[in-house]
Amino acid sequence: MGYLKIWVHAVWTTKYRNKVLTKDIRRLVFEHIRENARQKNIYRGQ
Repeated sequence: MGYLKIWVHAVWTTKYRNKVLTKDIRRLVFEHIRENARQKNIYRGQ
């Protein structure tokens, strides 16, 4: 099987850019994204 590299840059925002993520919630969301990526062998590039 060949080697494939795909770069994804995802940006999320709320309607009217209202701030809804407190520091604690933001930390949990980022932890969830990292853990999901780890489980699927997705890694962060340079």
